[in-house]
Amino acid sequence: YSVTDLCGGEILVTQTITVQDLTAPVFAAAPAAITIACAADVPAMTNLGYTDNCDPAGSVAGTDVSDGNTCPETITRTWTYTDACGNPSTTSQIITVHDLVAPVFAAAPAAITVACAADVPAMTNLGYTDNCDPAGSVAGTDVSDGGTCPETITRTWTFTDACGNNATTTQTIIVHDLVAPVFAAAPAAVTVECLADVPAMTNLGYTDNCDPAGSVAGTDGAFVGGACGGTITRTWTFTDLCGNTSSTTQTITVDDNTLPTASNPATTTVPGGPAPAVDVTVVIDEADNCSVPVVAFVSQSTDGAACPETITRIYSVTDACGNTINVTHTILITDPFPPTASNPAPITVECIADVPAQDAAVVTDEADNLGVPAVAWVSDVSDNGSCPEIITRTYSVTDLCGGEILVTQTITVNDITAPTASNPVTVNVECIFDVPATDIAVVTDEVDNCTVVPIVAWVSDVSDNGTCPETITRTYSITDDCANQTIVTQTIIVNDITAPTASNPIAIAIECIFDVPATDITVVTDEADNCTAAPLVVWVSDISDNGTCPETITRTYSVTDDCGNQTLVTQTIVVNDMTNPTASNPVGVTVELFSQVPIIDITVVTDETDNCTAVPVVAWVSDVSNGGTCPEIITRTYSVTDDCGNSTNITQTITISDLTNP
Repeated sequence: YSVTDLCGGEILVTQTITVQDLTAPVFAAAPAAITIACAADVPAMTNLGYTDNCDPAGSVAGTDVSDGNTCPETITRTWTYTDACGNPSTTSQIITVHDLVAPVFAAAPAAITVACAADVPAMTNLGYTDNCDPAGSVAGTDVSDGGTCPETITRTWTFTDACGNNATTTQTIIVHDLVAPVFAAAPAAVTVECLADVPAMTNLGYTDNCDPAGSVAGTDGAFVGGACGGTITRTWTFTDLCGNTSSTTQTITVDDNTLPTASNPATTTVPGGPAPAVDVTVVIDEADNCSVPVVAFVSQSTDGAACPETITRIYSVTDACGNTINVTHTILITDPFPPTASNPAPITVECIADVPAQDAAVVTDEADNLGVPAVAWVSDVSDNGSCPEIITRTYSVTDLCGGEILVTQTITVNDITAPTASNPVTVNVECIFDVPATDIAVVTDEVDNCTVVPIVAWVSDVSDNGTCPETITRTYSITDDCANQTIVTQTIIVNDITAPTASNPIAIAIECIFDVPATDITVVTDEADNCTAAPLVVWVSDISDNGTCPETITRTYSVTDDCGNQTLVTQTIVVNDMTNPTASNPVGVTVELFSQVPIIDITVVTDETDNCTAVPVVAWVSDVSNGGTCPEIITRTYSVTDDCGNSTNITQTITISDLTNP
């Protein structure tokens, strides 16, 4: 501090202040000790607040330390803070983790009773939950009491959690078959006429809720009643493995109510009489379903007429059960002179549709002693032939007393007219593989006088063996139902008029004429043709433009297909020497006097060569002095030139130096 008087006199005084914090921070109360069941239930770490006499208030996170045990595990959660002057403070919470809760199963399936072992429900996993362990499911185990009809099965599910807490639940399943087998419907009750008609024994199928399906034979009870009316009871029985029994029956009634059968004997015609004696053997086709019937004469009557007189004779036909029918035998006492007539003239037609209708008027000369007899159509009988088919048409000619004769007319049906059709249109193709497949549909206007749809068939393909063009004659037949046949032809012309294609080979450049490659058809690589699989490639010519440096050669190849259609492709070959010849400098020469300088001599250049020119031309170019004395250097230059003017200069050094003393 300064102390100053009124005149400005001043002194300073000082005070010493020591700041030293010896007080520890103070934590808020730690959470109370807790016991929980699961590690997942451990409360989340929280910051714990503190205050300090000097530092600002704040909060810090704690740390957890486990004792490493399980069931129970003890966790010590500790919060620690040290203030700016190093005063520490600590507080803690004890957390005990101990699972004492058993798992909990979902409700087990309810106890059930089933009829068959196959009906026992399949084993299923049963879900469980646990306060600490993850939820899951386990399969059960089945334990049988070993019984049958009934058998008791105890299905048990068990689970133990990580802390040894155990849970168990069960389901009781009783297997007891109380259901009788079920037969298929027994055959319906039947009534048969004869014991021989009783149907044969058959197996009748059954099903059972537990046992396999099968079938059993029935048994027939005693026949009750007489031969002309009684019953048989047919019974089928089956007992399953649990003693459940089922039966079913069929009633078979035997009762002959069917009359015997017989035809009326054929009418007997007696010209002029008398009637034959009674004779049961005229009934020759009597029959019965169960017995051999008895034939007996019943009565005879006459109509008293004179022409003809009709006598009706009745016979009875009776079976063993008294079922009776009557048959009638007619006897005609007729005019002894039958009518007369000639067979109508035969006719021939081509088609069945042309057969004329029946016409009694075709019988023109019928006659009889009592007057004009009646003519009537009787039948048309075919021999079932074809081409020809013979139909025999019969007419009856009957006089007033019923005397009858038959006349016949022969009708021959024979189709001898071939069908008609036009030749199919001509087809032009380029390649043999373009020839269309045979197709009877190209014949479109076939017709026949009798056959509605004549048959069209391919006959042959005949080539003229020509090439470019080749002509194929395709033949089809049109045949009617009587094998009358017409042949039509279709002309197919195969003529390739399309030239092959190819690209020009790539151009090449070389330096010397002897580098020109030999002709090589393989340089033509993309040749193709519409018909020929591999067109023929041939070298045609090499034509030079007679130039030099460069010279251009046009090389031509032809690409030809099997029909001679040709395409030309060209390859350009440029010959142009652009390489200079080579030579070595001649050896240097040293002389003492200018007069001793050798004359120009191109032969001093001895190793000149060129890539194309066999003998390059050597020529003198110049002598150039350096103007010196003792020594004077003369540079002599020669040129070496090939046929294309490519040139190389070489030099020879000539030194003039007097080395001789005077």
